[in-house]
Amino acid sequence: MRRFVLIGGYQLFNRRRHIRTNSISQNYGNSFLNVINTRSATFSVVGNGGKVIRLFGIAHESEVSNNLIKEVLMDLQNNDEGIEFCSGCYSGFTTDSEISDGIWNLLIEGLLWYLNPLTPPIAAPNFGITEQTQLTPSDL
Repeated sequence: MRRFVLIGGYQLFNRRRHIRTNSISQNYGNSFLNVINTRSATFSVVGNGGKVIRLFGIAHESEVSNNLIKEVLMDLQNNDEGIEFCSGCYSGFTTDSEISDGIWNLLIEGLLWYLNPLTPPIAAPNFGITEQTQLTPSDL
């Protein structure tokens, strides 16, 4: 798993050069990780690998407090887009570079979401999320 996070971080750095909580660049990294996991699960899990990865994402988000519900909705949307994108990916056939390009295209098309505006400080407990914060399409 650490390898995939590092690859996603490297791809993200090459694309955006910065990472900020609940930003477009962080969502690129999250989607990239879900795509990589979907590709691996499709190869190694009997049945629908994307379904397994989606369940892991839902379980992960179930531990989040109510004040971060917008972040949960954003993460689940971006997870689903990444999983859907890679429903036909196969380990050894779909390269990390192809995945990076695909996630970049999802950003450009506005299919991934980010939170806007975020009000400083971008730190616990609300990470900049206020009543004014909206789920925003990423159309670059």
